[in-house]
Amino acid sequence: MVQTIPIESESVGVILTNRSGLVLGCNSMIEKLTGFCPAELKGKPLSLFGGTAAGIEPQKLLDILQERDDWNGRLICNTKSGKSIQVQMFVTVIQGDSAEQDRLAWSMRDLRNLKDIENQLIQAQKMEAIGTLTGGIAHDFNNVLNIVSGFTSLALRNVTDTYSRRCLFNVLEASDRASDLVKQILSFTQREAQAYMPVSLRPLLKGILKLLRSALPENIQIGLSMEEGPFQVLGNPTQIHQVFLNLATNASHAMRQGGQMKVSVKRVHLSSNTEIWPDLLAGHFIHITFSDSGHGMDETVARRVFEPFFTTKGQEEGTGLGLSVVSEIIKNHSGQIQVESTVGEGTTFTIMLPELKVEESESREELSYHAPETATILLVDDEKILLEVISEGLTASGFKVQAFSDSQEAFAAFAEDPNAYSVILSDLMMPGFSGIEFATRVFQVRKDMSFVLCTGYLDPRDEKLALQLGIRRVVRKPVMIQQLVRELTEVIWDSSNDGSS
Repeated sequence: MVQTIPIESESVGVILTNRSGLVLGCNSMIEKLTGFCPAELKGKPLSLFGGTAAGIEPQKLLDILQERDDWNGRLICNTKSGKSIQVQMFVTVIQGDSAEQDRLAWSMRDLRNLKDIENQLIQAQKMEAIGTLTGGIAHDFNNVLNIVSGFTSLALRNVTDTYSRRCLFNVLEASDRASDLVKQILSFTQREAQAYMPVSLRPLLKGILKLLRSALPENIQIGLSMEEGPFQVLGNPTQIHQVFLNLATNASHAMRQGGQMKVSVKRVHLSSNTEIWPDLLAGHFIHITFSDSGHGMDETVARRVFEPFFTTKGQEEGTGLGLSVVSEIIKNHSGQIQVESTVGEGTTFTIMLPELKVEESESREELSYHAPETATILLVDDEKILLEVISEGLTASGFKVQAFSDSQEAFAAFAEDPNAYSVILSDLMMPGFSGIEFATRVFQVRKDMSFVLCTGYLDPRDEKLALQLGIRRVVRKPVMIQQLVRELTEVIWDSSNDGSS
């Protein structure tokens, strides 16, 4: 009696043959994979397969199965249309009452889908590796930004001519923007919630186009059409800046031989259930378009531009992540983005963002912070240039500063006279004692010591641990001198109010 098995499956094609390779039956999935219906294959030799990936012919494979009960590997499968596909094959011998009654069950999976999954897994592993590296890179990069912004701030104290001051202010603005981008990268890798606030699109767009104008060749013209008003939205300014910069850069790349980029901003009101914008609720929106007169895209490419890792650029030019990130950011801001393109005529990206109506309020003067008299800071950072700029900045703001590039030497100085310092300001990642270890030793000597940790990167779990340990604040690099003065002054005020010295 021949053993029987169920062979119907929605993902696996199964063929039953005898020991000689004559087809006895197959399931319906085989027709989906190969185009051959069961009636066309029944009673015919197993000529459907042209060979294995290892070069073994089907007849040789039948000989191998005379000596073993199973086999698995990759086979070349010939389809009815004349194409060849590669399949993963599992062959099992089903024993009968005699050799003539033995059956072979050939189970196959199409490797085209598996290959797509494999490629996605590889990309996911790459992204995971990038996320792992991000922390260390962010720390070093933020130190560099801190040096740039710190020395620029110091230079501004002694520069009086208008042109030089404008240049230095631009450096500060660029450093601040770079810092925001690093924080955004970290927030993606850590899955932190994004800080949303009222954002005015007018200065944001003008700044981006001004930046691009200085970087683009003269044969690319830039035009901006914007109605009156601030055009406010509720969002993350760094992410919105990334969206606009990405779209503007893409437009410039599409016009290598020259052309015109037009940016338009206006207000629109949407009724419910609009066919053009089906994912948007009724209300007031800001309508933004980025148009270029470049080479354009065909319909197939235009449908895929927002897919992750899809790119029409060369390997050295792009990763295919830009527009997929843009689309995700717009969705997170309760908006929608669409693309229209014609080959040879150009491309237009259209964004719809909900408009935020904000009542104008009276401006408040910022609280002025000055170093308290006799306030002494113990400053520790292994980056000597950064140590110099922070030390000079705090000293210029009225603090007395004792600076160390070696955390062990700093601890020795503190242990010698624990009451000589108002606040300890320490880096996190240092040779010798890390910032956390340094703080632990400090609190063993003086429990009420005010300790501020300054770092370019800190895992949220470690930040929670630091605050539980007794560290007063965690300040993210790069940090402006004015911000450090404010943070340190508030810590000293707080310690005075709660009875600490």
